[in-house]
Amino acid sequence: LHIQTGTEQETTREYLTIEVFSIGEAGKRLDILGVGVDIIGQIDSRADPYHSIPTTLSLFWGGDTGEDGHNGYYLEWSGYGSIDEEGTRIVDFMFRGPEDRGGYFSGRDEYFLNYYQPDLDIFLGDQGYDLSDLTARSTYGRGYGINYRPNAGDFEIGSHYVEDRDDPADNERGFHASYRVNEDLDLRLNYLDKREKVDSRGVKDEILSLQADYYLARYGELLLEYGISDSTRAGSEEDSAYLIEYTNSFSDVSVYVNRIHAGIDYEGYYKGYDYTSAYVSFPIASRLRVGLSYADYEDLVDPDEDSTVFNSRRSWGVNLDYSLGNGWYTGLGYENFREEDQLEPKDEDYTENSVWFRIGRSMALWSYMAEIRRGEKDDNLTNETSRGWNYRIYITHRPSESLFFTLFGDFGDDQVSDIRGLRRSSRVGFSVSWQVRHDWLLNMWYSRSGFDSDTDTEEDEYEIESIHTLRNGHALELALRHQIREDEEDETEYQLTYRIPINIRTVRKKDLGTIEGRIYDTQVGNNQGLANVIVKCQGRTTVTANDGSFILSPLLPGQHVLEIDRQSIGWGRVPDTRIPIIADIVGM
Repeated sequence: LHIQTGTEQETTREYLTIEVFSIGEAGKRLDILGVGVDIIGQIDSRADPYHSIPTTLSLFWGGDTGEDGHNGYYLEWSGYGSIDEEGTRIVDFMFRGPEDRGGYFSGRDEYFLNYYQPDLDIFLGDQGYDLSDLTARSTYGRGYGINYRPNAGDFEIGSHYVEDRDDPADNERGFHASYRVNEDLDLRLNYLDKREKVDSRGVKDEILSLQADYYLARYGELLLEYGISDSTRAGSEEDSAYLIEYTNSFSDVSVYVNRIHAGIDYEGYYKGYDYTSAYVSFPIASRLRVGLSYADYEDLVDPDEDSTVFNSRRSWGVNLDYSLGNGWYTGLGYENFREEDQLEPKDEDYTENSVWFRIGRSMALWSYMAEIRRGEKDDNLTNETSRGWNYRIYITHRPSESLFFTLFGDFGDDQVSDIRGLRRSSRVGFSVSWQVRHDWLLNMWYSRSGFDSDTDTEEDEYEIESIHTLRNGHALELALRHQIREDEEDETEYQLTYRIPINIRTVRKKDLGTIEGRIYDTQVGNNQGLANVIVKCQGRTTVTANDGSFILSPLLPGQHVLEIDRQSIGWGRVPDTRIPIIADIVGM
């Protein structure tokens, strides 16, 4: 009997079931035997004495077959890891190019290189640059930044510069200084200088904000920020904004409150914005929880400007969640939503009421959920009422560790799908994730939407992804996506990827030891080595080479217990040294 196993370096235990059947008695089973077998990982190579950063070099080639079909390629080299053994100096980078924006699998030319250590952070390249909620939140572009903490202490200063990749005239400069007053209070001062072109004229916005992050011990966390802005924009005046956010999770109660207000001339991340939201969840019985939510949003519109925005939205809701036991659960919810245009003549003024009910079960092999929603929309301008319903099913099944299925479907009244409380209708699909072999993963998706619909275009979409890991550790990936749209040409997009893992050596390891040895037969001339002897050392396992030699590494300094599997040395042989062996490891 020969069984091909994986090439993993870790030792695993496999269980074989052997059944014996009679040929002459209509397949009668005569016997059954279960056997546990240890698969020994080949950890017998010399340890690398250098610390390394794991990186990956990827080559992408792909395209599409549409009316304007094209194909192209790009390279990507990325990595993340520490350059020292202590893990205190981190490098994170990615370089990608040339640019390919042609299809679903394409990628833009992009690079970034970031470095972190206890007293210093350095950012360079294409990425999001943060300052604060009221100034700039993850502004994407090409730029650079630095944060410095003297003596890795409680004080930090930093700055960044970032510009729009398509229009460098749009750029921003940010500065901040923060101080940890104590373990409960952090203070931070932010300044943003933002520039852009408006109607061929350069404008400058300046924003200053002060933040306080207060940890209230068991009472939660309170975040406060106040900002003021000034601008050279025509007709703009100095304006302000503020943010209040409270979060807490007691042992069984969760609370979240958020309040944001930004004036119509405030030029930060929020502008002409007024928003309040709150949510609380708490138990009212041993298996029953209730959740209450409220949200109020308004666009603050300058009355001197023409605007037709829908600038007032308000909602509140309640939901009940009940655990039925044995994996079963159920939920019931209600939401009221109102949207109204504050400007005359009004374009929108309506009220929605929706209710939903769901039931499901979550288990190790199976999970399934069914949900029903009912919605009603009252148009206060036309005095018309529309009603609709829809329902959803969602099923997952994991028959084994290597196979996972998902099935979903949404059905209902597509003609009233604009009701907020209703889900998208007329959509079904499934997905499969299959670990065909230890070195081959296959993922498949299919979805169909817009069928039997008066408002949506019918569309079928297929996608398949194959990931094959080669013996040398490289990976070959193939992705295909095919779309069929009503009254449009079918389109297929594809991408072939080859990935090469590359470890970049940085410094020589200090905290590393190795056990080397040889097992041989003293009764045979020239002390002939014994091959395939199993050697164990506190969780690590290897087998001897043809000459009986073995290496176990890397091992931390200290005392280690070395064991030899007596069955693997062969019948009739006994060790001439006391087993187990105690070995003292000293780092290189």
